[in-house]
Amino acid sequence: MSIIRNIYILVVSSLMKLMMNIVKKIIRMDIIGFDGVGDSGIIALWHEGIFMAGYANPFKHVAVLATKGLRGEILSKSIEQFNPKIIRTSFGKDPKSGAYATLQLIRAAEEGYNLVIAVDGPKGPRRQVKPGIFYLSEKTGKKIVPISIVASRKITLPFRWDKYFIPLPFSHVVIYADTDYKNDGNPESLKKALLKAEETAKKLL
Repeated sequence: MSIIRNIYILVVSSLMKLMMNIVKKIIRMDIIGFDGVGDSGIIALWHEGIFMAGYANPFKHVAVLATKGLRGEILSKSIEQFNPKIIRTSFGKDPKSGAYATLQLIRAAEEGYNLVIAVDGPKGPRRQVKPGIFYLSEKTGKKIVPISIVASRKITLPFRWDKYFIPLPFSHVVIYADTDYKNDGNPESLKKALLKAEETAKKLL
């Protein structure tokens, strides 16, 4: 079974990497608003946009979370082309796993990594900000940077809780960062900043 599993992971992750690279070459992509970010920040985004998140990263060294198990293994191999530090954890199954993942993210920040957080992940509810990102910002001293990823034409996967989307060929993708966001520790404020970034990004399509 382990051989079959490994083959499956290799095939699916290779297809995802190929799709990411093809999509990048056949879309028009504008990355806007990152000039003031510098090299110290926590990118905050909705889970639905993670397909394009690797291209939104302005940092040289980033750390991301991935679940343990089959899905996490596929994701980890799919995004290895972006050279992230991948922290694996069992979301929701063990209360200690969340604390461990948080500690590993803090340590990664201390080692010079910047963080990318899907604030409504890993399983929703969709577009509901979870408070962990504020704790990470407080402990690491890194600025939270809300970003939005929008596409003029896309495929949305309706069976996914997050409405995950993939840009269609020859579409226009805008990745916009709101560097004016002021962190007040309030999930609703961050949600409003993410929605505002989305509105701005859509106007730039």
